[in-house]
Amino acid sequence: MSDAEIDDFADDYNAHSGLGGFYVRDEPDTSRWQGYAKAYNRFLFNKTNAIPYANLFPTYADPYTQLEIAPTPIASQTVVGNGTWVNSTNRLGQTFKTAADSNYIFAIELNIDASSWGSTEGLTLTLWDSPSKTVRLSSSTLFATNNGAFPRFELLTAVSPNTTYYWELTHNGGGDNSVGWVTTSTSDAYADGAAYNTGTVQANDFYFKALSGRAQIPVSPVLQSTRDDVSHYVSSTNSLGQTFRTSAEMDYIGNMELYINYNTWSTTEGLTLSLWNSPAKTTLLSSKTLYSTNNMNHVLFAMNTAVTPNTDYYWELTHNGGGDNSVGPISGASSLNGADLPNGSAYINGTMQNWDFYFKVFKKPLAKKTLLASQTLLQSVSSVSSAARLGQTFLNPANNTKIDTVQLLIDSNTWTAGNTLTLKLWDSPSRTTQFGSTVTLPFTNSFNNPAFAVNATVVPNTSYYWELTLSGSGSITVWNSAGNVYGDGSAYINGSAVAKDFVFKAFGAAAISDKVLEQKTTGSGTFVSSASPVGQTFRTPANLDRMLKYVELYIDYNTWASTEALTLSVYDNTAKNQLLGKATLNQTNNGFYPRFPVNALLKPDTTYYFELSHNGGGDNSVGWVVHSATNAYTDGTAYQSGTAQTWDLYFRNLYTEFYSDYLDEWVDLVGPLSLKYLSYDHYPFQNGGLTVDYFLNLELVRDTGLRKKVKTHMFLQSVGLGGYMNRPNENQMRWNVYTGLAYGMKGLSWFTWKTPELIEGPFTTAIIDRDGNKTDLYAPVQTLNAEITRLGPTLMGLTNRDVYHSGSTYTGVRGVPNNFFWKPGNSSDDVILSYYQNALGRKYIMAVNKSLTTTTSFTFNLNPKPASVTEVSKTTGLEVATAYNTVTGSLTASFLPGEGKLYALPAGY
Repeated sequence: MSDAEIDDFADDYNAHSGLGGFYVRDEPDTSRWQGYAKAYNRFLFNKTNAIPYANLFPTYADPYTQLEIAPTPIASQTVVGNGTWVNSTNRLGQTFKTAADSNYIFAIELNIDASSWGSTEGLTLTLWDSPSKTVRLSSSTLFATNNGAFPRFELLTAVSPNTTYYWELTHNGGGDNSVGWVTTSTSDAYADGAAYNTGTVQANDFYFKALSGRAQIPVSPVLQSTRDDVSHYVSSTNSLGQTFRTSAEMDYIGNMELYINYNTWSTTEGLTLSLWNSPAKTTLLSSKTLYSTNNMNHVLFAMNTAVTPNTDYYWELTHNGGGDNSVGPISGASSLNGADLPNGSAYINGTMQNWDFYFKVFKKPLAKKTLLASQTLLQSVSSVSSAARLGQTFLNPANNTKIDTVQLLIDSNTWTAGNTLTLKLWDSPSRTTQFGSTVTLPFTNSFNNPAFAVNATVVPNTSYYWELTLSGSGSITVWNSAGNVYGDGSAYINGSAVAKDFVFKAFGAAAISDKVLEQKTTGSGTFVSSASPVGQTFRTPANLDRMLKYVELYIDYNTWASTEALTLSVYDNTAKNQLLGKATLNQTNNGFYPRFPVNALLKPDTTYYFELSHNGGGDNSVGWVVHSATNAYTDGTAYQSGTAQTWDLYFRNLYTEFYSDYLDEWVDLVGPLSLKYLSYDHYPFQNGGLTVDYFLNLELVRDTGLRKKVKTHMFLQSVGLGGYMNRPNENQMRWNVYTGLAYGMKGLSWFTWKTPELIEGPFTTAIIDRDGNKTDLYAPVQTLNAEITRLGPTLMGLTNRDVYHSGSTYTGVRGVPNNFFWKPGNSSDDVILSYYQNALGRKYIMAVNKSLTTTTSFTFNLNPKPASVTEVSKTTGLEVATAYNTVTGSLTASFLPGEGKLYALPAGY
């Protein structure tokens, strides 16, 4: 929708007494976020106090196909036509060169026939410095594909830009000791490397993609993503096509994506996608031919051509007649199944159809840069002219030393020929010292969002001032807020502060959020047993904003029996005051380099301690656990049985989380000041039991909300869905509410209030049935809603400081610190303790019974002993007395299954 269309739509409802907000999108395609973010802010322009609805996926959504958080290729070779087998005596490898701006490899993707891959056949891909294999960087072992015919071997390793490396694929000898084909080209197809077979250079190249972290954000303003009830095959006599219209801000087409069943596509069948001006095909803009898929069923054709905004075009897919002369199906949908593409239609052999193909049209991707500061509330406008200089002060955050780009919001229709805009970055409005480049634009380089690449080196935690000037006789409209909304700066006109803030975003350098901390010097080893744990202190990287996902060690797995469980625990220090994360493996998950998925959120530039322990099973001894021969790591020390050693463990700490990338990108595109709630849905009561990552999802959303300073919202489960979700009972619904509140949620909604219609799926009855009658869930929901309403005024004024778990543990949770002032009477008590503070620093604790079935009496011990402890009443919202004992410093209370209670400590405690 254009701004004018959004304005017209909003005008129809703005005066309605029941208006709470505007629907933007539920679980939107990531590639369309740029447009949805603009729509979100435009709705706010029309009604500032509205809450635009945009809700994101949960952690259990597929990161590639649903979250669309794909890592960025930094080197690839995708020409196919031949292949070979890998076995224990036939090693396969490939040299390749990293890109000039790459410093990290997340994974390497190959093309392997997974049908030949038995469950006892382990394939290991190792990344080396060269075919001489002098320096090993990382390795990944898979016993089955994790991505269809395109397995991704996750390496998570630092690399150097513009440097040649070598990957090698080996087989463990299991099964029939043969997996293939491992696909290659038929000739030398990759200029920056060569294929190897058992150390010998080959005359072809392997299919591969070296994937970096999340470095680019795809942008697809035009798409039709429904593919339910239409499918056709392309052949030399059956061409398939589709008309579409470019968006208002689309002047270039990069990739075009079609949905093609690649299993029917042989390597002698060339598919060509051509982009034409119309079905009449009088002007060819671009074409691309592929002989195999490059992205599983989501095939990407690199068109790379300039186009005109708001203009109709036509793509056509043709077949070269090779192979069996048939590839497909190529999928689409009719309007009955959700296809709704205005200004477009499918074609077969030039004849228009009444449905649409699945397709996506991508612009150039956005470089993923760190958002340093922003103000995104567009409420009014100012004009820059030769007589009116516009400027804004803002705060550069801690630890940042580079401002790459400043982006503004203007009305590009007011930018007429002969007028140029210049932006300079200064120390302050007094303009004593300029930083970076002077950037002058004769016309916009990004429609209404011109970007000024100042490329400035700056000082952390310091204020700066950008100033915009115009050369020419006209004026250009620049958007701003209606008042002071940005707390770390102010707008200026001709050097004088004004009571508003301009719309802007200041970005740092392009950066991947993933981090790697490693100590890989070897030389000796030790054994771990139940009486002899081994550990290591380490210091986290600076600028860390991703969790410690994995700790990788080097262990001889031949001594590791299936009855020997090894647990790796992460603590705040060697005294083990607080458990921050842990993972247990009963066998290696990565050859000699097992990765323990600890999922621990840690602070940057801080020392922690991890410890490997043994459960006593088997022969109670696993090793070697490899370490260096001498001290090799300056920021930590190894320990065995609690005693410091003169060596260091081999370890690789891998900080990564796709879901955090996903959340951050949405917040940054909308703008933290604009986003009313960071919202998501995660339905924990599924047919297989409680989802394993429910608390991890809560923690990641909580963490993003705190880092970005935005409120968070979640959907609560009140319905079942056949084959997927169980219908919750009263206890489960109470548990859902209070676990959400314990993690700082400021908004809660039920999915769903009224039972969905049958056409929407096999849903169970919800709170209200399809006929409008109350179900058995109505009364408990009525009670819970009343409790939330009473607690709400207090909770809305609190900031969640931390969340601790006692008793049963889950992925992504932290234990109660030994020195915490509020502790459960028994370490086995199954309770959540959520620590809050209000704006004046007053402390609050929300305690939640984690049991879904049992009413439990908990005793809490407080040290130091406060003079009193009150509870915020779920009946009145007022503070009421509790059974706190001032002599013993203890409080005992009974909790229903899943129930939470909010306690307040005295001011000054």
